[in-house]
Amino acid sequence: MKKSVKVMIGMLMIGLLMMGCSNTSSEDEDKSEEKEAQELQIDDKKDDEQQLELEDESEDPNGDEDENAVSAVQKAVIYSPKENADGFVMEESETTEMTPEYLIGQLIEKNVIPSGVEVVSFEETQNDGEKALLLDLSSEFATFLQPMGTTGEYVAIGSICNTFLDTYECEGIQITVEGEVLTTGHAEYPGYLTKFD
Repeated sequence: MKKSVKVMIGMLMIGLLMMGCSNTSSEDEDKSEEKEAQELQIDDKKDDEQQLELEDESEDPNGDEDENAVSAVQKAVIYSPKENADGFVMEESETTEMTPEYLIGQLIEKNVIPSGVEVVSFEETQNDGEKALLLDLSSEFATFLQPMGTTGEYVAIGSICNTFLDTYECEGIQITVEGEVLTTGHAEYPGYLTKFD
């Protein structure tokens, strides 16, 4: 009888141990499955947030166009001499970044000035209470003007003046070369210039 009780207790213990081990492994499986589900939810949430960000960037919730993109495009009026040099041709140009370098680049493209001319400095200021500009160009500009006749000089300087004055909506512009008064073989330009006809 003692032996059968011991065997019975032993079998009961083995059964309990087996049940405990199987519960532990099923708990581990449950925890593992729960963790995977949480990770999938986190990944799904991140994907949803990224999708929402992309949608927000691509369209306005009101259905309107993005005002920043529209206002980023600026118009410039580029002047160049007429073929017979008796006036100017005006052309509009659009850019997202209006700079004096952009305008000089456009004038170079139109063969108004040579490719070596660069902007040394540029400043928007006031002259007699009106908006005005200070434009300092590299020495290549003065070198370019030296051998020109009066008509060529007039249309080159006029194209620059009119382009900057119209684009920046100003009344006067002072053009200097390397910080010095612009001097050509025909004239000196010490003050502010207004629009050329």
